Amino acid sequence: ILNARCTCPAGKDPAFCKHTFALLHAIDDYIKKEMFSAPTERLQTWHQPRPTKKDPTESSLLFKCSCEKTPTPDSNKFAFKKMRGLFATPFAESVISVNKIRFDKTLSLPAAVCSAKIAFDIPNMNISETFFFHQHYFRNIEELVEIEQRTVHQNSSEWRQERKLRITASDAKSIFNRVANFEALATQILKKKNSSIEHIPAVRYGLEMEDIVRSMVQHMHPQSIVRKTGLVIHPLDQYIAASPDGLIRSGEDYMLLEIKCIFKPDGSSLEELISKRSDFCLSNTNGFISLKRNHKYYFQIQCQLAVTNLQQCLFIIFCNNKLTKEKIYSETINFDCQLWEECLGKFRIFFLNFYLPLIME
Repeated sequence: ILNARCTCPAGKDPAFCKHTFALLHAIDDYIKKEMFSAPTERLQTWHQPRPTKKDPTESSLLFKCSCEKTPTPDSNKFAFKKMRGLFATPFAESVISVNKIRFDKTLSLPAAVCSAKIAFDIPNMNISETFFFHQHYFRNIEELVEIEQRTVHQNSSEWRQERKLRITASDAKSIFNRVANFEALATQILKKKNSSIEHIPAVRYGLEMEDIVRSMVQHMHPQSIVRKTGLVIHPLDQYIAASPDGLIRSGEDYMLLEIKCIFKPDGSSLEELISKRSDFCLSNTNGFISLKRNHKYYFQIQCQLAVTNLQQCLFIIFCNNKLTKEKIYSETINFDCQLWEECLGKFRIFFLNFYLPLIME
């Protein structure tokens, strides 16, 4: 398919709306059923009597067991790897022409990088709700790239407004673990997005040190390019966004950068911090230090990787004190596809049923 257009809000050239894919499936269905003639080319049949005698039908064909599931043929799988360049960062650098995309046989638009499901079902809405939804969550790739470029400093009014409309990576763990009182969580998340936390000493310290640590990472990887990033919105599930601390480019390879700065480490080493603070993000297993897989930072990074469609993130902990020589802990975090599948389902339910109604008030 070289081009597609539709009159709906998401149907700008190139169109990525459900109407386009429904038309493709309809054409595929017509071909399979050999429906090559138009209705006006065939004799009308609605008043013709049924045959007086019909062959009997086995009851097993009329009543099928509900537990039987029809397997999905491999031919219906979407060739997402061929779409990687379109939906992947490095943001502006990676946006390619839709004419370069090729599909395998039939289409099934995925909800995420590792899914073969439709992006998400829009709930029943009134006119104003539908207009709001299409206005903010059906933007084309070019618009998303421009938003990322305009919000690089992560402190503009546009950055705050676009974040407020979405679930962001820092919310991932709290939504994933929630089992009750979702209305309260939605209120809490919206309140946090509406308020400024830069006056908090630990937050202010982290913001002040980010550029320094980013420069240190650039020095550690002289053959790479490290740049700041803005707000990245998921191109399919546009109610999800993330603001990574950086993007590392090495040739044609890319990985995210996430920086955490320890506030007032009191001269303690990482091993001592791990043993002193039960809520610390790192664990020490037989001398092997790593990011806890149940920590909020791990969920944050997984959301960032999913939104940017990258496979790896360089996780940095900056520990600046005069008593220890070690200042930077680094670990490469890989994308966990299975965990993201679980997260995405919960995010969708939470957003459509609790967060979206709240921000529309």
